[in-house]
Amino acid sequence: MELFETAIFAYESINTQIPDDKRNLLDLGNTYFMGKHYEEALSIGTQLLKINPSDGEAKLLLKRASVAHSIEKGGWENDISIRSKLKGK
Repeated sequence: MELFETAIFAYESINTQIPDDKRNLLDLGNTYFMGKHYEEALSIGTQLLKINPSDGEAKLLLKRASVAHSIEKGGWENDISIRSKLKGK
């Protein structure tokens, strides 16, 4: 149903009560990502890696959110030619 804002609210509510719940943090980060809240997803991924630097799921979240954030902020999805974007045209 793609009710990401509702899910985000629920995960954030849990996070206020249990801030160190790694599973909830990961679910919150992934829901931020799916709801296109990439900066928040990056923040959660960073927080998870501070808790456990070898967390593969957190690394994947950070990677996906970083790419999506770069694409969104750089306007790459709207450009006809990547080469023209790289050339600055």
